[in-house]
Amino acid sequence: MVWLACLWGAASALASPAFTQVAGSPFAAGTNPVSAAFSPSGTLLATANLSANTVSVFSVSPNGTLTPVAGSPFAAGTNPLSVAFSPSGALLAVANASAGTVSVFSVSSGGALTPVAGSPFAAGTSPVSVTFSPSGALLAVANGFGNSVSVFSVSSDGALTPVAGSPFAAGSDPLSTAFSPSGTLLATADYGTGAVSVFSVSPSGTLTPVTGSPFTSGANARSAAFSPSGTLLAVTNNGAGTVSVFSVGAGGVPTQVAGSPFAVGTNPASAAFSPSGGLLAVTNASAGTASVFSVGSAGTLTQVAGSPFAVGTNPVSAVFSPSGGLLAVANGVADTVSVLSVGPPSAVISTPAGGGTYRVGQAVATSFSCADAAYAPGISSCTDSNGAAAPSGRLDTASVGLHTYTVTATSKDGQTATASISYRVAAAPVRLVVTITTGRAVVARGRAKVGLACHGGAAGSSCRGRLSLTFRERFVRHVRHRRKVAFRTVVLARVLYAVRSGRRGLVVLRLDRAALLRLKRARGHRLLARASATAVGGRPASRAILLRL
Repeated sequence: MVWLACLWGAASALASPAFTQVAGSPFAAGTNPVSAAFSPSGTLLATANLSANTVSVFSVSPNGTLTPVAGSPFAAGTNPLSVAFSPSGALLAVANASAGTVSVFSVSSGGALTPVAGSPFAAGTSPVSVTFSPSGALLAVANGFGNSVSVFSVSSDGALTPVAGSPFAAGSDPLSTAFSPSGTLLATADYGTGAVSVFSVSPSGTLTPVTGSPFTSGANARSAAFSPSGTLLAVTNNGAGTVSVFSVGAGGVPTQVAGSPFAVGTNPASAAFSPSGGLLAVTNASAGTASVFSVGSAGTLTQVAGSPFAVGTNPVSAVFSPSGGLLAVANGVADTVSVLSVGPPSAVISTPAGGGTYRVGQAVATSFSCADAAYAPGISSCTDSNGAAAPSGRLDTASVGLHTYTVTATSKDGQTATASISYRVAAAPVRLVVTITTGRAVVARGRAKVGLACHGGAAGSSCRGRLSLTFRERFVRHVRHRRKVAFRTVVLARVLYAVRSGRRGLVVLRLDRAALLRLKRARGHRLLARASATAVGGRPASRAILLRL
């Protein structure tokens, strides 16, 4: 059979892939998985297992790990060749090539499949490809040996009803069907004629060939795919080792872009655009590789770094996840599914540098940023460990101790990366405080004693500084032959002192002869002096003291 002959071949490996297989890849599937499809949510992946007559369903973790859902694999018809989720994800359609039928399953939230009432539904001869319209109201089936396309209306419960005029004549051996994003066009890759047929699609599902259809593509056209914008159409040419890229003009007429067809690997089988349209993946069945191209604005293709990428034996189906961060490849002979991932995102903390020490409650601003890898779908969030979003935040300085500040970058495909710095928060230093405890002091033998107290500061610290005793002296001055009483502040004594924190002490000040004479002359007045104490690294003190001779 033609649709089997184009699947098998030998595999080879290429080193240094820019896309990398996720941990655990490739994952075991059923016998001869020849078609793969992600659910619209990206949380499920289904494969049609040709020789096992089954469909495998996997749950997909954010990092791309596949885990079979409960009950998988599920029985399908004879030789299932194609699988497709409905746009809502509630239905799964399977083309059973040798049975001439289409199975339709309802899909539970956990991925379990249950045949809908009436399934399987009769299709044409050798149905090899199934595709839902963007609205989910229609299902197109390429009948490989029937040289036709069957179109069904899809009820809310998944039942299929052929539209008027179905099946519609197509080219020789149509092996692939693809709806345009608008749902107004349908393309088939015609293996026997090396062409692509393009039809306009009426609201009811009637197909009408566009002017000039079919259009030459290349030897053994195998797979057709519209870009997400609908402006490009890619067709793999299995026998030519190329992929043709067409621009889609008014009325749906395709024209090959400059440079098309583009060389790929041996026996290209499947083509798939990324959700953004910026990438095109092609599986090379006989090379055991997948080529990935960046797509220029005019449709020109340029292989990304490291392409083609080694996968499993006979990769015959490729599909991007809805986020665009994962690429799943069904390896027909290896009985596996390879899952490749674009590079992870990155996070950078610009300020502050790590290793800093801050006091409790200190406001410390941060600046940070995130970026996704080349060809990745972009950043979905860039937040710090305190919940702030880029580009700025603050360190948490509420508690004493060693802390870690982390920024997490999350890409739209679920991959994450972090950047962290460590910092220390120290208790805010308690300021030393000196107080003067003496309110009255006796001057005897030229000495006065003043009490001081010290508290605060670190353990074992002391209040140190200078204690001064000053006096406001009354004197008479003559201004324009008139006597006027005035006052001036004179220093009676000064001394250095040291009192340990948490203790009290008496500090002795020695008054010289001049100071004592000043006090004696002032006996008729209140001997109110002021003691002032400075404190190195602390808060000074001042207090009025009544002196008595």
